[in-house]
Amino acid sequence: MARDPLPRSGVAREELRRHGQFWPPDWLADGRVGCSLAGGARTVLEPSVGAGALLRAIRRASPDVRIAGCEIDPDALVQAREWGTNPTDIAHVWLGDFMDADIPHGQQAIAANPPYARHHRIPFARKVDLVTRSCRITGGRVDGRAG
Repeated sequence: MARDPLPRSGVAREELRRHGQFWPPDWLADGRVGCSLAGGARTVLEPSVGAGALLRAIRRASPDVRIAGCEIDPDALVQAREWGTNPTDIAHVWLGDFMDADIPHGQQAIAANPPYARHHRIPFARKVDLVTRSCRITGGRVDGRAG
């Protein structure tokens, strides 16, 4: 299915930057999924589905894997459908920010293309919350300039 290239400038590019959305090409998605499934995982979490590149790569690699996912942008899921992502897989994607979501337990692997939001685009209160949470989870401190 033909895919539009990512916009290089203008309003459309700024909208992608707002959420840190930059879809991986198929060859990169296949590599990331290959690493995630190398241990024989049968359930996979994709925390930032976007236009579905990793969901499609999971299906190419292993048609029987059970997928759960999260996506903050409803327009990205429309694009995922348009680009041929399996409707059954999209049905298991909940709308919201994975950083605030109750992640279902039982996922054996994560396949992710994390959002690339520059630190100065993240509201200060959100950064404080993310740093606090990451410290609680990891026991370490994340620099507030991290994206």
